[in-house]
Amino acid sequence: MNLWRPYPFQVSAINELLDRPNLTVEQLFDEEDILEELKGQNRKLIDFLTRTESLKVLIDFVSKPPKDACDYKSRIKYPSLAAEVLCSDIWLISEAIYENEQLLESLYSFLDESPLNPLLCLYSGRVALTLLQKKPTETFDFYKKKNVFDKIMKNIRNSSVIDLLLKIINCEETVEVRSNGVLEILSSKNLIMKLITIFQNAEDSEVHEVLAQALSEIVIISSNTSPLLLQLQSRELLSDIFLYLLNVNSSSAYLNGMSVLIEIIKRCQKSDGVPEPITVSIENLPQMIDILKNSNAPSMMTSTGELKPPFGFRRMKTLDFLLGLVETGYRAVEDALLEHDFFQIVFDLFFQYPWNNFLHSSVEHLIEVVLDGSNEDLKLQLFTKYKLADRMIDANEENEKEKRGFMGHLINISVMADKSAERNASLSTFLTGKQEWKDYLLGPVADVLRSQRRLLSTRDPVVDEYGYDEYNNQDEQNESNYATSSFVNDFPDEFDYEESLEEEEELDFEPQKTFDGAFSTDEKKFSQEIDELDDDSVSSSDEEGVEDDDPFEFLPNRSLVPQPI
Repeated sequence: MNLWRPYPFQVSAINELLDRPNLTVEQLFDEEDILEELKGQNRKLIDFLTRTESLKVLIDFVSKPPKDACDYKSRIKYPSLAAEVLCSDIWLISEAIYENEQLLESLYSFLDESPLNPLLCLYSGRVALTLLQKKPTETFDFYKKKNVFDKIMKNIRNSSVIDLLLKIINCEETVEVRSNGVLEILSSKNLIMKLITIFQNAEDSEVHEVLAQALSEIVIISSNTSPLLLQLQSRELLSDIFLYLLNVNSSSAYLNGMSVLIEIIKRCQKSDGVPEPITVSIENLPQMIDILKNSNAPSMMTSTGELKPPFGFRRMKTLDFLLGLVETGYRAVEDALLEHDFFQIVFDLFFQYPWNNFLHSSVEHLIEVVLDGSNEDLKLQLFTKYKLADRMIDANEENEKEKRGFMGHLINISVMADKSAERNASLSTFLTGKQEWKDYLLGPVADVLRSQRRLLSTRDPVVDEYGYDEYNNQDEQNESNYATSSFVNDFPDEFDYEESLEEEEELDFEPQKTFDGAFSTDEKKFSQEIDELDDDSVSSSDEEGVEDDDPFEFLPNRSLVPQPI
């Protein structure tokens, strides 16, 4: 493609074509520079493309199957270029389309195909989305007049149609849509119930995924007063969803369905009363806890040994849902979980699967949510009733015999517990009264935290942030100076190294001090030393090939705790 012309007076090949009589769109599309000329606002080209006969050809390219399915130009090249032209920023093209209703009917005729042509859905759907963005009011008037909503509902399984539907719903925030009552139309046509019915009757995992994404996106983009969101939050619909998911054998249906419920739970804002989604979730809590406790999955051999049974995706998704319930902060949720010994089950699973990093991260986040919450009694019960401190101490002792993959997470939890005790008198009294806990903090925990601040070199790469102004270790300084002098002595004279040294001296740059990592043996100062470590602990890279998505923010000069592979 020739983007640069050698002379300003060179005549465009497109302009020469446009001067020909009886020029066709196909002939124009065979020229390479057409899109560049269009972006350059070539007036003669725009006039040609906005003719009714030209627009009809363009729309037929993207909405009707080619006569010769084996011809590359008819099947791929022309429809692709037509879509680019129709989706361009040339407003005159959009204006010309909406002046002729037959052109719009031709565009949406792709919805009449049975089954839908994937390529046509891709091209036509993209053009339809662009026109909807440019002219929402006119588009919705056309939808209502020509029953396009019914055609969309009919083909709701298709991903391109789903994208168009979500764009329609997303336009709820515009004044035009509110005045047209589009959401009310979709609600009256039972859009949500239709999506759920198709989901429940489908056996294809791809259909489950597409529809679950659509329902989740509806929950995310809808306003609090949206009729679609209110329908999804209704007791009747939620009870039906729970009944289906708790009895379905399909793994993809359960995982994708739970993803929708998680998004619904996230939309529950803290209020005086308990929202309907929270109430329905509490009613189905026994079955959810049972899924978490029991698994019929066959054993699995891994690099760390045989799992009987493996934790599995179903239980992981269930834990994510229950964690979302805890994050809502409703006391009714916490009381219900305590009633069913949820925390005991979760802690058992944490230690039962020592190399499941996803499980460890979720449990760590669960403990963080509780310790940062307002339920002081629940915080205390984590350590009294469920003996969290004792279990962490025992796990540390077992780790000395056989390495475990959760030790980094236990260090994080230990630091969080110590911090929480500063704000909770009852918890502080309980923990400070346990000598084993003191020894654990001042021993293994302090050792790990100290190692995190030990520099991997003789200089801190973030000296400006922490203000270290000299080396803390004279031996390290001497070793660095020796290495530098040896390097200088061997350096060729022609590189003018002495001159470089003089320039460096002018910058007045001094070696910086590293953190000595010394911890006091006085347990009363332990919390203060934790503060000096910026209140951020480390997460372990539990197993090779598994990246931890930990919520903690690490200092740039910390290294991860070495873990066995």
